[in-house]
Amino acid sequence: MKIEINKITDILKSNDEFEIYTHKNPDGDAVASAFALAMVLQSLDKTASVKCCDPFPEKFNYLIQDFKNDNLENPILVGVDIAGIGRLGDYSDKNITVCIDHHSSNKCEIENTYLEENAVSCSLILYKIFKYMEIEIPKSVLELVFAGIVTDSSCFQLSSTNAEAYAITAELADRIDTHSIINNIFLSKDKNELKVEQELLKSFSYHNNDQLVIAYLRNETISLIGKNNTGGLSAIVMKSTGIKLGVTILEKTPNIFNLSFKSSYFDVSVIASTFGGGGHENSAGAIVETNNLNELIKNIIIHANKLYKFS
Repeated sequence: MKIEINKITDILKSNDEFEIYTHKNPDGDAVASAFALAMVLQSLDKTASVKCCDPFPEKFNYLIQDFKNDNLENPILVGVDIAGIGRLGDYSDKNITVCIDHHSSNKCEIENTYLEENAVSCSLILYKIFKYMEIEIPKSVLELVFAGIVTDSSCFQLSSTNAEAYAITAELADRIDTHSIINNIFLSKDKNELKVEQELLKSFSYHNNDQLVIAYLRNETISLIGKNNTGGLSAIVMKSTGIKLGVTILEKTPNIFNLSFKSSYFDVSVIASTFGGGGHENSAGAIVETNNLNELIKNIIIHANKLYKFS
């Protein structure tokens, strides 16, 4: 059931223990949303812990290294940045009663769901909730919020980066070093990260008058950096001029492929749903298990031609 912002703030104010869950294969916005909420709750003398079935990407460790999970007895279970209960992975059986999210494809059907479909990131929504609560927001939380915004907007490159995102970014820039966060997330790379990017570029295949590009990485290549440190790779496919649909296929586990769809022209949540996934209009994903990568690529091309009009 969808609720208003006053209801979600009432829940946060009137309870004292919170166990916060985010989605498997967490990205920057998942990290930012979960830990920003937990840190704010702890700053209000409440207890909180963060749960995820997969490790968090190492590049965000410096933003969360001082956080410590509290011991909880009877917490409220909160899901952040989750479009569906299945996205919780090993924690999908948990009785989540509160959800804060920004996915238009949200299918959680959680009792208390606060959803802003036009928000560029879930962390941005949490920032608005904190402001509505009229509380002092710690600097560490502001840094996380900004990290979540730049991650889910691909550093302001996606068309989902609306006026609200820029306005809130301007507010954050007055209090934190936004440049160092962007450098740590997008610009600073070690030799293995650069090698993985090179391999991704080598895999590029172009279709539909060069308006559809598909790239992939196999498991042995991803192992150079670890499956939880692939954030940002999917943005590379959109760098070619004239691309209308970019698809990145990452084999994070043998024969299990993470599909990422990006576009500024098409609603990619549609094609993601055909593969059992979902997401946003400009950015969506799915997970497919197969031992035939070539067949998977063929199916993606077939579905893209059925769903979208390429000139």
